[in-house]
Amino acid sequence: MVDAIKNNAYYNKLMKYKEHIITELPILWVDDETGLQLKAKPDFMIAPIKGHNVLSNGLIVDLKTIADIDKYQTAIINYKYYSQASFYCEAFKQHFNTTEKPHYLNLFIEKKISCHIMWNSWPDYLLEIGDRLNRIRLSKLKKCLDNDISNGLDDEDKPVELKLDFWQIKKYFDGLTQLINTPQDFQLLRQR
Repeated sequence: MVDAIKNNAYYNKLMKYKEHIITELPILWVDDETGLQLKAKPDFMIAPIKGHNVLSNGLIVDLKTIADIDKYQTAIINYKYYSQASFYCEAFKQHFNTTEKPHYLNLFIEKKISCHIMWNSWPDYLLEIGDRLNRIRLSKLKKCLDNDISNGLDDEDKPVELKLDFWQIKKYFDGLTQLINTPQDFQLLRQR
């Protein structure tokens, strides 16, 4: 996996700026809107380089392993990586005292023997979605902390009790009885 990264042309271009590279730096700051203390730890950053046409705002690279490189877009949506990207960009701005977001890249690394890798850059609109989602989450966290709601749920978020009609319950049990043909089947079902 390490060889696949080190042999990548884009990785080698980034290594030209190794005096500006910072890895796994914990960044602590206080959120302006909520007053919450926050922490982020990006995998790899390049500090802003004044006068550089691409790196004047800096760069964040977040490494992600993935089972199938062709499904990286699905992973971005399913795991809400845009939320993490936005959060890391805010941490970067706080740490380097900048107003502009840095460039943000994911480096997806396939977990197969072939170790294919893919760089993914982020469009601004996805980072904006992440910003909005993070604002909602931080506001909700602040509300929970202020109101001593330890389970993270307020009245509007509490689970609704599941109510099934008789025919739904019957259908469920009919399905179970079709699985149970012998006493051994029943024992196996009870063990699950």
